[in-house]
Amino acid sequence: MRMTKGQVKKKLMGLTNKELARMVDISESYLVNILSGKIKPSQETLQKVADALQLSPEEVQKPINTKLINEITNKLEENQEEER
Repeated sequence: MRMTKGQVKKKLMGLTNKELARMVDISESYLVNILSGKIKPSQETLQKVADALQLSPEEVQKPINTKLINEITNKLEENQEEER
């Protein structure tokens, strides 16, 4: 599965698609397509999404190494279990 920095940052910030879409005043489906890199929004819309995620516009749709993300996620989950 291909993921982008925007998708990962949204998850790290604890935001749902609905919440982020409201923050930038766009539809949830449009946001999902932006974050997945399926569409190229206007520069203004991309900037709003980037600002909300505290990323540069170029980073929002940048693909990331999914294997690395899975490794990090697994490690975080292990740490959370150890803390319990």
